[in-house]
Amino acid sequence: MNQGLQEYDPLDYDDGFDDDTVNVGFSSSIECLLAITIDAFRNIITVMLMVNIVTKLLLQFKFLQKEFFVNAIFILSGLSLVFYHFGANNLILPVHFILFVMIGLVIVNFFHNNQILWVYCLACISLNEMTIKFLNSDHIRLRVFFMSSTMKLLALHAWIQKTRDHEKSFHDSIIPRMISFLFHPSGLPFCGYSPPRLDKSPEDWAKSQFLLKSLFAFCKSILYLGLSDCVLIFLNDYLLDSIHLILIQYFPLELCHFLDTCLNCYFIALQFRCSHYFVCFLIQSSHQFWGNDLTVAKPSMIEFPRSLVDVVIAWDIPMHKWLKEHVFMPAKSRWGFLQSVMVTYMASSYIHGFRFEIWSVLLSLGIFTWIETRLRSLLASTFEACIGAKSCKYQPNFGSMTSLWKMIRMKIGLVPLDSFPKCDHDHKNTPFNSICVLISNLVFSLIAVVHLAYLGASFDLSEEASTVRYVIETWQNIGFYSHILGLVTLIIYFIIRPW
Repeated sequence: MNQGLQEYDPLDYDDGFDDDTVNVGFSSSIECLLAITIDAFRNIITVMLMVNIVTKLLLQFKFLQKEFFVNAIFILSGLSLVFYHFGANNLILPVHFILFVMIGLVIVNFFHNNQILWVYCLACISLNEMTIKFLNSDHIRLRVFFMSSTMKLLALHAWIQKTRDHEKSFHDSIIPRMISFLFHPSGLPFCGYSPPRLDKSPEDWAKSQFLLKSLFAFCKSILYLGLSDCVLIFLNDYLLDSIHLILIQYFPLELCHFLDTCLNCYFIALQFRCSHYFVCFLIQSSHQFWGNDLTVAKPSMIEFPRSLVDVVIAWDIPMHKWLKEHVFMPAKSRWGFLQSVMVTYMASSYIHGFRFEIWSVLLSLGIFTWIETRLRSLLASTFEACIGAKSCKYQPNFGSMTSLWKMIRMKIGLVPLDSFPKCDHDHKNTPFNSICVLISNLVFSLIAVVHLAYLGASFDLSEEASTVRYVIETWQNIGFYSHILGLVTLIIYFIIRPW
């Protein structure tokens, strides 16, 4: 069980922290930052950088900027990262991955219906999970590779069908481009997904686009790694104990215990999210290095969300778009909104692997998101207010400092009221003319933060933490407050909705 959720006696706390204790903790955090950065570079980042840089340098030579050489270089570069990731002593795993991709590519090219491809991918994921459970736990390392390749294969299938419908001639030279897309070094070994770009010429791959953005994203990835593995642990050890010493002077012990547990949950979830941001920005840096200005995650939308919808969108933007295009929209054309939402979250859970903490969190998130969206949509239409789950757009745009200054002048009466920005949904009450709208959106934002802390508290990278018992006990220790809050929200929605 996570250390922050273990039972403890509040009276066991020390009376305070002296400066030497804090200084030791701070210096150990600095040492931790250096150690985890060196370790990350030693294990994977150095090899990843070398392979990508060498590949880019090879493509600067004119005689290598031909279709055959470009595709061959990309495939060899990607495979080198795959084999390095699994290690020289474990060749069975990369072979399984390559076979999965190549058989899937055959299905992509010879079957027009994507249902066969879906069955194949889900069957391979299921077999891999059975292997993890009963035969060889090392196959757990194939999970993310199967997930990423499933997304790429289905996206390729949709692209091929669309291309065949619009182009009379579909030349066979596109197949090497498909293989290079599946094994491109920009998506390996962290298995980042991006839509197919098979129409890109060999000369375009050699260009150095978005290098500054790539470097900036790489620096942010290292920053989030340090936050996850060092800084947040330091804050959890010292800051939360200090807060407890303050709370215990003014509140009962039972309430202090509950508040301590909630804060611990928040920091545990934040630590997990920062590790996710590390991977996301590393993937983003790799894609931008190859001229694909891809945004993988938006931490600001997740940490300060308007709603849970913002969290779902900003958590993994390419995957969100893929799920919307290949799962949600086809399901919505057959069933209703709620059914398509649940199918989308179930598909996302399945391709992530048979980990109960992922299934439970994603399905809970799907239910909470649906409840919040319905309730806020009902409130927005009833009160003609900009309190929907998705933010309204305004004309004129109030994103700049000039617009902010104009808004302040309108607030104090220096500018006529008819100069207020107008909502694109024609809501009468906006954040610019109603304090109730601001407070309502703030309340829903706080509820989203509470859900994030609750759902993220059960995440642990160890396989032992993937059991049903572990997840249920983790949520039981914090009173199932998020599910209770979701139930209360659902009851409110059914009470006030018109029948």
